[in-house]
Amino acid sequence: MKHVQYGQEIPVRIELLTEESFRLTRYFFCGNPAIDNYFQQEALDDPTSVTYLVIDEVNEKLLAALTLSCSAIFLSRKQQLSTLMSAIEVVYFAVDVDYQGLRYRPGDKRSLSHYLFSYLIEMMRDISRKHVGAAKIVLYSVPEAWRFYARLGFVPFAGEMYGDRGTFVRDCVPMYFNLN
Repeated sequence: MKHVQYGQEIPVRIELLTEESFRLTRYFFCGNPAIDNYFQQEALDDPTSVTYLVIDEVNEKLLAALTLSCSAIFLSRKQQLSTLMSAIEVVYFAVDVDYQGLRYRPGDKRSLSHYLFSYLIEMMRDISRKHVGAAKIVLYSVPEAWRFYARLGFVPFAGEMYGDRGTFVRDCVPMYFNLN
């Protein structure tokens, strides 16, 4: 892999995961075995979501991957029915270990991951506007990453908010971002 000092030096393209691009997931390692396994074994055939690949064009290497699904946040009120807020769920966002911690440009404390996810937020805003009409982005952050998402404007669920009660999110921090 060609060594770079800053993330701004890496030309990338973003594309949907396909049978042809699936080969790139074989050598993707983010440091979390469950997430690595999802991208390497399950993402292509997952009927409940879509996965986008962020590809380093110079090295033709998978830099990051993002899996999205339709979701909702529920707001429970005493003696009333729950209110539903439509959302795009970030099921997975992971950056390959070779790119983690890479600063975006000289003098900037923010990382390539920060700039990349900021761009992906705008991509999700566009998806919402054109296709699904979601009011929020929701994610269930692994404990070691919630500060990263907080710096991008995500906030933890508050009060009577609740979402997915699946097993993978058991130790995760539920967070949301307002698209409006």
